[in-house]
Amino acid sequence: MLAGEFEELAAIWFEKAKEDLRCARHDFDGQFYTQVCFGCQQAVEKALKAYLFSRHVELIRTHILPRLLVRCVEFDQDFRQMEAACDLLTDYYIDTRYPEIGVSYTKDMAKEAIELAGEILGFVGARIGEGE
Repeated sequence: MLAGEFEELAAIWFEKAKEDLRCARHDFDGQFYTQVCFGCQQAVEKALKAYLFSRHVELIRTHILPRLLVRCVEFDQDFRQMEAACDLLTDYYIDTRYPEIGVSYTKDMAKEAIELAGEILGFVGARIGEGE
């Protein structure tokens, strides 16, 4: 893949990350807290992948945020500060997809997810030249 193609993918994926976060905020207003948590996980996953594209890394097919974060840390040690947030948000991928797990998502959980996702998107956006 050519360098320009990686930058294009980074921009596309980061735009989708921002869209997921906007949807999560909208869902919060509608009190769809499970969807908020899932949307925030998706936003962060796409933002981390956008960062990796900006570093010319081929697509990593995983939904596990800590796995993506390890790769990001290889380029920028400051990503380590997001470990706890990525651990928490990763749970929202699996638990929100399988209702029989029985997790009840609360307003506080959803609010925290939005805050964490917003911080991570701002952090990544600053590093790839995209605004959150």
